[in-house]
Order: sequence, then structure tokens, then C-alpha cells
Amino acid sequence: MTQMHDTTILTLPAITCYYGQGKNIISAATKEINQLTCRFIENLNERSTALANGANFDLALRDAAFMRLLNPTSSIGYLKAGTIYQQQGRRKEAAAMYEEGIANVPSSDDGYTNLQKQHAHALSASNKRIDFISQLPLDLVVSTTLPLVFHNYKLSPHTRCPYLYVSRTWQQRILQRNDLRFDIPRSDGMPHPDGNQLIKFAPHVKSLTVGDWDEKKPKLRLCAIFNDLDFIHLTHLSIYCNEEDTLIDILESIGRTLTHLEVYNIDDLPFGADLNCVWDVCANLVSLEVIHVDIQPPSVQYRTLKHLNMRSTYMCPFTSTVINDTLAKFPSLLSVVVSPMPEDTQFITRIQHHCPKLKLFTCGGDSYFQCKYQNQNGLEKLSVGDGDEQEPYDAEGLIQLLLRNHRSLNQVILGGNLQQGRVSLDEEVEFERLEDIEVDAVNDEFVELAASIIRRAPHLRSINIGIRTGDDQDIFDLIKTLPHLRRLAAEKIHPDSPSLYNCFQHHVNLGSHSPLKHLKIEFDEMTWESPWVCAMAELPNLETLVISVFEMPDDYVSIIEMIAKGCPSLTYLELNCDPYDMPDGTVALLKDHPTLEGLCLDAPFISDSDIMSVLTIPKLNRFIFNAPIKDYIVDLLRRNITKVVNERAGERYKAK
Repeated sequence: MTQMHDTTILTLPAITCYYGQGKNIISAATKEINQLTCRFIENLNERSTALANGANFDLALRDAAFMRLLNPTSSIGYLKAGTIYQQQGRRKEAAAMYEEGIANVPSSDDGYTNLQKQHAHALSASNKRIDFISQLPLDLVVSTTLPLVFHNYKLSPHTRCPYLYVSRTWQQRILQRNDLRFDIPRSDGMPHPDGNQLIKFAPHVKSLTVGDWDEKKPKLRLCAIFNDLDFIHLTHLSIYCNEEDTLIDILESIGRTLTHLEVYNIDDLPFGADLNCVWDVCANLVSLEVIHVDIQPPSVQYRTLKHLNMRSTYMCPFTSTVINDTLAKFPSLLSVVVSPMPEDTQFITRIQHHCPKLKLFTCGGDSYFQCKYQNQNGLEKLSVGDGDEQEPYDAEGLIQLLLRNHRSLNQVILGGNLQQGRVSLDEEVEFERLEDIEVDAVNDEFVELAASIIRRAPHLRSINIGIRTGDDQDIFDLIKTLPHLRRLAAEKIHPDSPSLYNCFQHHVNLGSHSPLKHLKIEFDEMTWESPWVCAMAELPNLETLVISVFEMPDDYVSIIEMIAKGCPSLTYLELNCDPYDMPDGTVALLKDHPTLEGLCLDAPFISDSDIMSVLTIPKLNRFIFNAPIKDYIVDLLRRNITKVVNERAGERYKAK
């Protein structure tokens, strides 16, 4: 806990007759101040007790902090804060508070002995382990309790997992699931077998990640680990490796149990591992991810594989022929990722012929879908395109794929350049389930394709559109009439776009019936208080607004002022100025906003006065920032705002 500044009322030095008649006045005033301070602390103590008893712990702790601020060498503030922490069950925080008190309070203080006693009690309580798992039914522990405890929990060979050493019963029940996950960096030397947790629990390991290594340190000898240990339940292996012989030996050792394999070759070129043997030694693979690894399809169809992720480099991408031949051997695939996008995209027209069960397909880019689908007939999620780094490609295969799956698609992500030719859906079809579309249009042909899809998708709820051409082709006139649109992101839109103004004004006219609640917008240096900017501030039901800057406009502060005076339903505002400093006075404009509850600021510099202005926003209960802010200001913010998250320090906000 941060130590408070020592503002104790200091004893005055000896007062000589030089002060004349002021001597008596000074002495009397000092005595009165000390008496008032004592009474003030007593009142704070009483109020803090009452607040804590009413479960208003944050307010109670604030009073206790003020007590320590007034007299940091008195035990009363430390004892009060420690008691409140104990009421909350926060024994470690209580012990730390008592320890801070012992360090700051003189031993002559009446409460010093009590501080020592409470510190010992809190330490003892924090070290207690309650063996509740032994009292629960075995099936409940295995199916419910342990998955919650070990969700995304990776063990280290060097460190004892505390859950495994509470009691013998705990250990037996945890090991019974055979679901341990270990993470071993290759540059770490393996500890002595007696203390090596991986060696001890190898038969119960389900998932193993072998990470990257430091070039300055010797690499761990992997073959010895996999040959000497009995990984009888290992199903998931993720490994960084560029030695072909080593990788083949490992797969031959453990391949019989693997269902999920991820292989990362950290060298871009040349490919370090040829995995042609994988199909022979890993007969039960369900998921395969290969990064910069040369892999040939099996000689016969491999029917267990359901998820395939193939990523190469832009210098040496997979060819359309290789992709086509590979997919032809995996008829059970549900999801496919191919990156980067090959120059020839004709394989797209054949993908569902080879993989009739396919639900998720990504070609190019970094868009990865979660493996969640509703078992509709046809493709459900589609992502195609590599953005502006990609050469123009023929849209014919993509259009055929869209038309073939117009009844099943619910999410589409598209980007890049299209060649001249057919770029619109001429057929009168309706995308019956499409709710989410993202488009990064590098040329006019792509804008035309996006408009063609939106025109046929009446159930869209979320649209993210970036237009790099400067001409939106009035696409927002199509968007404005969508009756279910809740989320809209618009990037690289011309500041004078009449189409975007029409869209915003349409929702303003709808009043309380407007469905638009979430908006993400990007400014550039030309952005001004244009008609669409003014209309944006009048959106009646807008709850979330995210503003980013591609280049900082001169009118940034006046635009934020317009938003601060408008947006009557706004509860969350995010201002991303990076790489530009936040213009001084920006945050101060928000001080009177009546509904704002959450604020996120991202900039390399924000003035102290602007940061302090955060405290003036009346309903603010969460503040997230990625900016250099002085420690004492952060402490002040934490004492007055329910949730403060410093993303620059690695903290992350988790919504309830």
C-alpha cells in the first residue's frame, strides 16, 4: 500500500520573547488546532465504523486513509483500515496495513501492541487452507469445481502449484481429471527431478506448450523430455521448433494421443521442419495449426481433422494449387484459415466441394473466428482479404461463395482491392441471417461490393466500414434504413460526407426509437464541425462512443465540446489520440455530462489539469487510461473512483 505523506501537525519550536504578545496567541491556536484534529479523527473513526458495518467499504477505507493522512504516526488509522479489510475477508491487505502501521507508529503508542497482535492474526488467517474439496461429491468436483479453478491456468516445472499441495485428497482428485497444463520456455534449464513438477505429474498432463527461447541461452533438449516421460494423456501440444529431426522424434514419441497440434517455426525462411510424417504418427488429430512450416497433404483422406490453420510468409505464400490439394484430403473440416491470401483465388470456388461441412473460413488477414457455430447448413463465418498490402484479386470466386451461402452466413469480414469486372451481386437474394459485416475497402470496386451485400442484408446489427478511396458512394444511405442496426464503426470517411450526415440525421429524427447505441468514428486532420459531426452529437440513444484520430484535427477540442454538450444517453466515451498528445482542456469539457459513467483515454501525454478534471464528472465510476500519469494523481483517482485501470502498467479492465 502506498505510504501517505506525513502531514502531522508539528510541535512548534521554543518561542522567545522576540514574538512579543503573539506568543500567547500562537500557543492557544496550536492547542485548539490539536484538539480539533483529535476530535476530527474521532469523528472519522466513528463514521468509518458505521460505513463498514453498512458494507460501504470503499467509503469506510477512504475515511481511514484520511485518518492516517492527518496523523500517520498514530495507530488508529492503521487499525481501522485493517479491521475493514478483515471484514471483507481481505486478510493479505489487512496484514500489509498492520505491517505499515508497525513501521510508522512509535512503540510508545497505546495501540502499538494491538497492531502487532492484529498483524500476527491476519498473517495466520491468510495462510489458512480450507479443504472444502474433500467434502464435495467426486462428480461435482471433477465436472464443475476443477474446470473453474484451472481455467487457462498453466503450470511451470519450476514452481509448485499450490492447489496440488493443499492435501492428498485435493491432489488425487485434481490428478484424476488428467487435465494439467504446463508451459516450458526452451531457454530454461530443467530443475532437478526431485523438484520438477513436469516430471512428477507427466502422466496427468493434457496440454503442453514449449515456448520460444533466448538466443543467448542454451536450448532445452526436447527429445530427452518426450522420450523419458510418459505423457499418456497428452492431447494438446504447442511447440516452437525449427529442427526437423527433433520435431519428428517428438511426434513419433507422443503422436498417438495428440488431438491438437500447433507448430511454430520462428525462422521465416527457410522452412525448418517438413511435417510429411504427421499423418502417419498422429492418427487422431482434430486441430492442426502450422506457422511457417512446410507441410504436404496426406496421400489418402484424413477424416478426423476438423480445424486447419495454415500460415506462411508474404515472401513465400501457399499457392492456390497447394491449398486446393490440401483441402481435398480433409473432408471433415469445420474451420479453415489460410494466410496470406494467394494471388490466385480460384480455390475458393472449390472449397465447399472439398469440405462440405465447413462453417468458418478465413483467407488472408488476421481475422480469426472463435470456433462457435450453430450447425446451419452452409458457411456461417467468412473472412477474405489482406487489406492494402494485397494485389487486386478477382471477386468472382468470392461472389460465388457469398451467393451459395446467403441463407447461412451470419458474419462477413472483407478487405483489400478488387480487380475490375463483376463486383456486385446481381441475383436478387437475401442474406437471411447476416448480422455482422466488416469492410476495409481499398478501391471503389470494393465499396460497390459492400453496398451490394448491405442492400441484401436487412437483419444487420453491426457494421464496421473503412473507405480508403475518399468516395463512400452514398453507402450510408443504405445503412441508415437498417431497422436493427445497433453498432456502427466508420473509418476514413470524408469530413463532408452527405451520406454519413443523412444516416446520423435519420437516427436523430427517429428519436427514442433509434436502434443505434454504439458508434466508433475516426477523425483526420480535415475533420471539422461538419454537418455529420454536429448530427453525431445529437444521436438520442447513443450509449457508447469511441473516437480515434488518424491525424489530429485543429477543431478537436471544439468537436469534443459539442459531444460533451450533446449525446444525452452517453454512458461510455473512449478518446484515442495516440500518437498525438491530447489537446489541453479536452477532459475538462466533460465535467457537466449528466450520464457519463465510463471514460477511457489513450495518449502519449495528458496534462495534469485534464487528468484532475476526471474527478469532476458527476457519475463516473470507471476510468481507464493508457498515458503517463503521476503516481500521486493515480492514488487520488483510485480513492475517488470505483474502478481505475492503468493499461500502461499492464492492468486490464474486465467488465462484469
